[in-house]
Amino acid sequence: FVLKNKFLMKKLYLLSAILMGSQLFAQSFTATGHTTAGALVKPNTIAQAPGDDRLYVLEQEGSIRIVNTNGTLVAGDWLNIAPRVFDNNNEQGLIGLAFDPNYETNGYFYVNYTVDSAGSSVDGDTRVSRFSRSTINPLVADPNSEVVLLRIDQPYSNHNGGGLAFGPDGYLYIGMGDGGSGGDPGNRAQNPAQKLGKMLRINVNAPTYTTPVSNPYYGVAGYQQEMWSLGMRNPWRFNFDRLSGDLWIGDVGQDAWEEINHAERVLSAGGENYGWRCYEGNNAYNLSGCGPIGNYFFPKAEINQTAGPMCSITMGEVYRGAMWGDIYNKMIFTDYCNDYIWTLTYDTAGAGTYTPVRHTNLPGTLFIVNITQDRAGNIFFLDLTNDRVYKLGLTTCTPAAVIETPLNSTVACDGNPIQLTSAPGIGLTYQWSFNGSPIGGATDSIYLASAAGNYQLTVTNPSCGVNPSATSSILTLGLSTTPAVTVSAALDTVCISLDSVAIVGTPSGGEFRSPYVDAAGTFYPQVAGLGNHQIIYEYTAAGGCTGYDTLTITVNSGPTVGFNFTTDSVCSSYGNVPLTGGTPAGGTYSGTGVTGSNFDPTVGVGNYTLTYTYTDILGCTNQTTDNLLVSGCLGLDDLSFNDIVLFPNPADELVNLNISSNINAQFNMDIVNVDGKLIQQQNIQVGIGANHFSFNTSTFASGIYFVQLNDGVHYFAKKIVIQ
Repeated sequence: FVLKNKFLMKKLYLLSAILMGSQLFAQSFTATGHTTAGALVKPNTIAQAPGDDRLYVLEQEGSIRIVNTNGTLVAGDWLNIAPRVFDNNNEQGLIGLAFDPNYETNGYFYVNYTVDSAGSSVDGDTRVSRFSRSTINPLVADPNSEVVLLRIDQPYSNHNGGGLAFGPDGYLYIGMGDGGSGGDPGNRAQNPAQKLGKMLRINVNAPTYTTPVSNPYYGVAGYQQEMWSLGMRNPWRFNFDRLSGDLWIGDVGQDAWEEINHAERVLSAGGENYGWRCYEGNNAYNLSGCGPIGNYFFPKAEINQTAGPMCSITMGEVYRGAMWGDIYNKMIFTDYCNDYIWTLTYDTAGAGTYTPVRHTNLPGTLFIVNITQDRAGNIFFLDLTNDRVYKLGLTTCTPAAVIETPLNSTVACDGNPIQLTSAPGIGLTYQWSFNGSPIGGATDSIYLASAAGNYQLTVTNPSCGVNPSATSSILTLGLSTTPAVTVSAALDTVCISLDSVAIVGTPSGGEFRSPYVDAAGTFYPQVAGLGNHQIIYEYTAAGGCTGYDTLTITVNSGPTVGFNFTTDSVCSSYGNVPLTGGTPAGGTYSGTGVTGSNFDPTVGVGNYTLTYTYTDILGCTNQTTDNLLVSGCLGLDDLSFNDIVLFPNPADELVNLNISSNINAQFNMDIVNVDGKLIQQQNIQVGIGANHFSFNTSTFASGIYFVQLNDGVHYFAKKIVIQ
């Protein structure tokens, strides 16, 4: 398959053997029950809502519970949609949760679950839905607020994926398994026309959702537009590094290898093919129909199931807390089939090494299905053996002393201070220094720096007995100015029928921030939809300061246009026929035989499609058509017919024809479609006075037809619409 991305594709090799000797356990986790054993029922996911320090825990049968910071459960369910959730098998149920980045103001959150449809064929299919916090009681969610975004067919009961997470770009990412069974028998993970076996990316800032035009396969025929990457077996859990924005994916293996995949934010434009079912980890699995090895992105780490022992990786996060400097900047993960906590260390060359860190004080076998960190730097995991949340600690520790800045900036712009922030931790003390000397009173976790020079931070954790303090590396702060930035377009009010609009950002080389603008600066009205759309253009100058400008483009629907020509048929011997019936007035007519606002029947016998086009004052254009039949005839108006009425029109079954006549005559009545094909024919006898005829159109396809009367010399036709 074609791979659209900006990457240098290379295979990432790493150490695959795991040494299980006791020397690896010099550092050990401690774990204490955060909730009471058995208080939860099949918990599988932990999440935090913006502005809320409590834990939200998914229960597989269809409930969300809240755990207070002291480990007590809030009484009752925060959300219960159990009647909608199909959880008959081990990997089905309510399995994914993500809070909208703007949850504090809009109250939105998103869930991933398998559907219970009362025994229908869609039982077990994936559904991704948006729910809202209750407007009546903001302490609970509203189960009646569901808006279904995606429904994806699941051919088997396993490998449903489940993960949901918002990326640093503000889009919702969705992890989809390959559809189940074993070995991906339908080869769905490599099929770009299916959503299974993929990472999907959608924009949810819409009534339902839209696909960002910056998705790597947007507009590529035969590809799912929502697809961000492919070649996944079962990405049960994935996450974004809260500092770097890098994407980490834990992909559950088949028979031999578990894998951790990694996409760097600064390099990834999406489109990565992670190899399944061609490869399991770095190892060939089923190469039938596969491309060259260079087409695939191989894992940052692969773990041998036999040497592990492992069976189903439970992905964690890159640790960004200050409590334990030993594991800062390391990926924490575990497995469903053992009671080890692992840390992965990686380097910029692409190699990954991982170390098991044993937690020492938990009895029996654990089945860990989720491990995560909260905003304060605490680490929690969920265990299905005891149906509880555990909180981790370390037997020995040195705090992490790191300085974080917005977007990794090291420049104060225009004399404005830049916020220096430490990694989070509870019960820690801080001391900031400037050019080697402590800054008086700078003892908070955040410091606003405006002077150019060298800054350092010392962090102390009184709970660390041996090495309670650590000092960061030096951060050198410079001063610069914000560049002048503009963004513009030839049109700021456009019609939805327009294919695209070029957006120009100055200086060039910046980045457009809108789901409807691609990297080249092209805005797509039909993707954006009707309404006002804000486009942000950001540009970072060589000095490190970023400027931006905004542009609002309004997309209009265009005028409503009608065309109902008063005449349905004319004789070829007639002179020019004035064209009327186009609304709003002031448009133009076009088509064969049309000159200006007249139609010339001498173009010949046949059925002609005439077009009426209207452009409004905003430049929005719309058009519609009507049909006119031309025949070689004298016309029934030469006869003594007082009136001919066809009704109802439009019709859907029985059509009536009334003729008021002063003569006796015999006619053929033909019904033809717009292509001139004869659909029905009958002979009618017209007498002096009122005449009534009818015919049945229940077998006709919907469309435009002509009822024609002729006696071999005279001719008449009238249009009728069949619904």
